[in-house]
Amino acid sequence: MTKSLLIFTFLMLFSCGNQINSQESQKTQVKASLQADCPEDYSPVCGQPPMPPCPAGMACAQVMPPVKTYSNRCEMENSGATFMNEGECRGAPL
Repeated sequence: MTKSLLIFTFLMLFSCGNQINSQESQKTQVKASLQADCPEDYSPVCGQPPMPPCPAGMACAQVMPPVKTYSNRCEMENSGATFMNEGECRGAPL
């Protein structure tokens, strides 16, 4: 009985992990198709980059990356960052 329960639990976790990976892959493909070609003008904006993805089945530290200065709003939006303010980020690396 215990052995059957362990096998069942393992199979359920494995199948859920594959479904999550498939969904992440689909999101990446959609995001890539939506990205616009950005102008090369320098109109800096400060943005909060998104959390890095955590692979299925892994324990990842949930620490927000530091704010980042993007060359323009288009570049910031294409990276998936959240708008913080116009101009360069104060005290953040470029």
